[in-house]
Amino acid sequence: VMLVVITLGFRVFYSFSRNLKKLFGFQIQTMNAIEQGDLGVSVPTLTRDELRLIAQGTNRMISGLRERERIKEHFGKAVSPQIAERLLAERSSEPGTGQYNHVAILFCDLRGFTSQSEMLPASELVPVLNQYFTRMVEIIEQHGGIVDKFIGDAVLAVFGLDNDDQDVNVGEAVSTAFEMVQATQQLHWPNGAEIYNGIAIHKGRVISGILGAPGRHEFTVIGDVVNTTSRMEEMCSQLGRSILISGEVYQVLPAATRSLFIEEGEHRLRGKKQAIELYGYG
Repeated sequence: VMLVVITLGFRVFYSFSRNLKKLFGFQIQTMNAIEQGDLGVSVPTLTRDELRLIAQGTNRMISGLRERERIKEHFGKAVSPQIAERLLAERSSEPGTGQYNHVAILFCDLRGFTSQSEMLPASELVPVLNQYFTRMVEIIEQHGGIVDKFIGDAVLAVFGLDNDDQDVNVGEAVSTAFEMVQATQQLHWPNGAEIYNGIAIHKGRVISGILGAPGRHEFTVIGDVVNTTSRMEEMCSQLGRSILISGEVYQVLPAATRSLFIEEGEHRLRGKKQAIELYGYG
């Protein structure tokens, strides 16, 4: 009898340990797959004990990660992926106090868009705008910039939200502007007219964070430097320049880049009390 009991006990123990090893193996394989970015896996729930609870908890975690990735994917189409990451990482989804950043601001606006929109139907206008914005965003992101928002036919980009080296940020913003002008020259309106844009670059301190009302808010940057850059861009047409940079931006550029710009003197911008020194290109 004792021999039978011992034999049966050993068989039960062996069977349990083998199943335990198999279940832990499933768990480890699944966690390794998740670590590699594969969220299409799950842990089988084969038992009715605590191991089943562990498997169910892991599967709920995987489901949550899938949902987060889905939100990130769709959200990233509405805002820059970097901003989507920051918003998803926020502990609270409510507007907060924000933080200070020293950045370079690039403001780009299409020239002649109003007249084209009067002549062209939406079915012809929208595809060109999408092609234009796609190329502009590609260039901005290649240089480490973040598209803060689209304002009609204008683009507001920020360089340096995660980097306080203003010399680097300014250099990347100016390089971006050069490439944006060159890329725009390759595009045309459906009626054959050339597409032009005006770009302004300024640098300084901004406040970045989630702003707005509890039911409707966004991540953005605000500050005098943003307003000044927008006003600078308005001067591009008046001065006949493709790119305008402020004196602060000009001073930190290498000599070779500074030589490409022409001094435009001091100008009082709309809504600003103090005049600002401008340098133009193109």
